[in-house]
Amino acid sequence: MKFILFSIVCTSFLQIKSPGTDVLAGHLTNIVENYVNTYERHEADCKMQDDNMKSLLDAAMDQQNQESIFNEKTKLAKACNKVLEGKATMVKTLDEAMKTLRPNESWLDSHPELKTKVGKILTAHAGAVATAMLSKTQDIHQLELEAVQKMLE
Repeated sequence: MKFILFSIVCTSFLQIKSPGTDVLAGHLTNIVENYVNTYERHEADCKMQDDNMKSLLDAAMDQQNQESIFNEKTKLAKACNKVLEGKATMVKTLDEAMKTLRPNESWLDSHPELKTKVGKILTAHAGAVATAMLSKTQDIHQLELEAVQKMLE
């Protein structure tokens, strides 16, 4: 994660189009694809888990069991959503890194299936992603400030 943030900072200063950036862009594209795949697998696992908890809830014999199962189902759903939000935030971070490498290109246009999946993921977690990206932007500005301060020392 820190490497990606460092790459964003460095490339934002350099904005160089070179064979090295082509290799980096290829690697970042593969990483995005992997994150999208793990997101989809985790989303499917969460749905299966939720369905299983619903079955348990339906089979509960008394009010106390129902409440206990409902509380556990809620806790598990929150945990699943938190993991999905984290993966969505990472997809957005990688998307921003690609935009930094290729500021004059829309890199996802050459990957239509991936573009659709990324759009779905980012839409599903828009609020969490926006909050995380604001925090990352502040972190990047802090890193830039610290780097400038070190250069001035």
